[in-house]
Amino acid sequence: MPDSHDHAHDHTEFQETQPLRQVFNAETNALIQGDLGDAGYAVNTPAERLKLTQQIQNSRQAAVVVVVNTQDPANPHLLANFNSNVFEVNEEAGTMEFDLPMAAPHIGSGYVLRGSAKLQGVLLTFEAETLDTRISKDGKENALIAKLPHTMHRLQRRDSFRVPVPKGTGLEVSVVPGVPYLEKVHVLDISCGGVSLLVKAPPDEVHVGMRFKQGKITLTGNGSTSSYEAEMIVKHARQAPHGFDQLVQKPVAKPSRPASPAASFRQQAMQAMGATKPVELIQLGIEFGRMPMSLDKELARLVNELAITLMSRVRDE
Repeated sequence: MPDSHDHAHDHTEFQETQPLRQVFNAETNALIQGDLGDAGYAVNTPAERLKLTQQIQNSRQAAVVVVVNTQDPANPHLLANFNSNVFEVNEEAGTMEFDLPMAAPHIGSGYVLRGSAKLQGVLLTFEAETLDTRISKDGKENALIAKLPHTMHRLQRRDSFRVPVPKGTGLEVSVVPGVPYLEKVHVLDISCGGVSLLVKAPPDEVHVGMRFKQGKITLTGNGSTSSYEAEMIVKHARQAPHGFDQLVQKPVAKPSRPASPAASFRQQAMQAMGATKPVELIQLGIEFGRMPMSLDKELARLVNELAITLMSRVRDE
């Protein structure tokens, strides 16, 4: 039965709890299907799962939460899907509590609660069993009570965990907007704190230690496009491995007419005099410096989605 005793958490205090989420991204779909991660990433001891759950509570970080009826395992029925936070962990009772959106349906006991939360650069996924809801003084259900997680996976080991960026991800990076060979470059992988890129550029223009203060990151998804400025610092630079040139090859338009002998001679003379710099295919390790908080949040979301998708694909294969 719902607990009607006075509870300090009479009104939801976590802004991102409302409303119920309507967009099912890769992360949400993976949780609904129970794709929490490979066994090699499992947190096996109850003591460690408790400790990590308490850290999620103390961090006040948003968690993606789904509640699923798994009576038919082949066709799980989604009951609720929302962002929330763990606002209370009771070690003695073996329970945790989540803010509950006002629009949420009644959630009884015995359902499966799955969630994912980012903790200090680590993506944690977990599964627990729902127990009950709490009722505030005004008679509304405002908190969801569940057992402590019986399953937990740690998908990211450190802040610099990188995930590959498949073609069509909707991510565009320009180290120096307006400079052809440093604009809209090929992205190999990304983390919340940096990115690995392929560029065709003169080596002395992208060497280790260089800072590009007006780098640009553009994210496209859900019908909208957002662009952000971010400082980019070159931490690693090396000649790209053999075969990587295929990743950056672009169709070359045929000239409408061949270059004149004079133009060809002028180009060769400039190269001989060093007036034009030879370019190389370079793999850059970029660290993000100053960037807006909104970009930090969007990168975390993107990395989490790519990590979930990657883990799901590996499991299926």
